[in-house]
Amino acid sequence: MARRMYHSKLLPDGCHMQLVEVGNARIPSPPDPPTPMPSVLRGPGGLLVSTRCPDYGNVDLEVWAGDPGLSEREVVFEGELVTAARGFDAGPATAITFHVDAPPGKYQVRADVQRDADGEVDSVRFIFLQAPDLEGRIVNP
Repeated sequence: MARRMYHSKLLPDGCHMQLVEVGNARIPSPPDPPTPMPSVLRGPGGLLVSTRCPDYGNVDLEVWAGDPGLSEREVVFEGELVTAARGFDAGPATAITFHVDAPPGKYQVRADVQRDADGEVDSVRFIFLQAPDLEGRIVNP
């Protein structure tokens, strides 16, 4: 059974939302302009999902334990992430807002999005597909 652990509307500083193990994400650096940011940057311990920028308003962020299904959402990442010790932190680049208490190991994660009328990402979900018993806590309301 799927359970939403976290939901909030957040200002996406840096124009993305992230799910990372701090200190273990090993995500490649974003490209320098004028090269556009890819929709997802991934490392073994985390990922960044591009969203609309802060000038255009908040972005909806959800974190799920178990698979709630897609319901007309666009999958931008589905694969394995690894936590070595700390679990995962979710939120905008400079303001982590939710911590997933994941024991060390590998997790199947899906990131899916919805877009606004202009085609910009205004909703991101990080879903731990096969881990319905995970817990977490708000760390920065």
